[in-house]
Amino acid sequence: MQQIIAFVMAVIAFFQGLFGIRKLCYGGKEVLVLTDQRDAIVNAYRNAGAAYTLIEYPNSYHGLESDPDSEALFRQTLKQYFTTYVGY
Repeated sequence: MQQIIAFVMAVIAFFQGLFGIRKLCYGGKEVLVLTDQRDAIVNAYRNAGAAYTLIEYPNSYHGLESDPDSEALFRQTLKQYFTTYVGY
């Protein structure tokens, strides 16, 4: 089962990378997406040599609602992405 999950995560990471979406956010209190699944995506990026940004929300669950500092970092990296790749 773990191999299937790792394969699916690698495919997702591939398509995200294909379209330039390499921002990963993960809540430290996450219960829906397991750390093994997060790690599979990160490893897929590393193995592919793709650049990515992992922003951890240490006090948040799946909704990423409890970390204003992490939210500010996410907005900053998203703004950089749009400035670089979309032009605004």
